[in-house]
Amino acid sequence: PALIVLVTDGVSDAYPDETGLLRACQELHELWRDAGPERVEASVSAWLHDAAEHSGDDASAVVVRLSPDG
Repeated sequence: PALIVLVTDGVSDAYPDETGLLRACQELHELWRDAGPERVEASVSAWLHDAAEHSGDDASAVVVRLSPDG
């Protein structure tokens, strides 16, 4: 995998099914590739805030991008 995303139930519960969560992770990968880690950091912060408001639970995530060179 190019990106590993670990989330708490406060994030996953914000989505009606795993398709939406997987799409959000794909968008994070594309954002990292196209705009860099600083943009991803800001985006993840907003994403977690929105997820917590939607799920009514705390929301935490760890995002790790693996080096394409191994």
